[in-house]
Amino acid sequence: MSATPGMNGDSHGARGMTSTAVDRFEVVYTGLTAHAAGMPEMGINASNAAILALNAFAMLRQELPKEVNLNAFISHGGEATNIIPDRTVVQVELRAYDLDIWRMMKKKVLRCFEAGAVATGCTWEWRPTEHPYAPLRHDDILADLWDVNFAARGRVLDTGSHLGGGSTDMGNVSQVLPAIHPLVTFRGASAPAHNPAFTEIARSLEADIGVIDGAVAMAATVLDVALDPERRAEFKRRTSQRPSGATQVPFEA
Repeated sequence: MSATPGMNGDSHGARGMTSTAVDRFEVVYTGLTAHAAGMPEMGINASNAAILALNAFAMLRQELPKEVNLNAFISHGGEATNIIPDRTVVQVELRAYDLDIWRMMKKKVLRCFEAGAVATGCTWEWRPTEHPYAPLRHDDILADLWDVNFAARGRVLDTGSHLGGGSTDMGNVSQVLPAIHPLVTFRGASAPAHNPAFTEIARSLEADIGVIDGAVAMAATVLDVALDPERRAEFKRRTSQRPSGATQVPFEA
């Protein structure tokens, strides 16, 4: 579960949380140092490679679907103004809701970074900095059960809007297991996520009530499946159809 203060309505339904696939990696350019004033013709500027690549990266945005997100910054770009830098590192993040679009975007982005190397004569390589996350895939059966059980706690569900844009490792789990990632509202308060004000709200009595409501709804949803022979049999059938070791295979970009 995730907690969110200040949403429209009392709380979203189980399908209210959406998330993107995300891939984070770094690109390293290697050039050749030289004195920038005395003998610049002897150098190969790795920082220029990154700048050219990031310009191509920015131009690529126009050719991608609106719902994707791509960000990058130079984390290392040189040592001194009078030395042509021989090493530059760029941190990159790519997000999309659709896996095919996400993988297509990565291929195009890598071509942008290759172009920087070709134009300047640098060598380049890229490597992942984190394991990638897949988008969330909500199980319809569990989602419907959760909504009923959460509403039974006196929660008014807002099913007309969604909260998304972020990413979670729960997306990887949901690709191979029946799963949901519902939201619990801390009522009567509002604050942005990843903010100190959210931390204060999370320590309140209303936050405790939200956690209890979520825990009870989750337990009731598990019981709805476990105590119903048909539902239990269906979940066992779906489990048996998964490839062997599916939950142990890392998600790949």
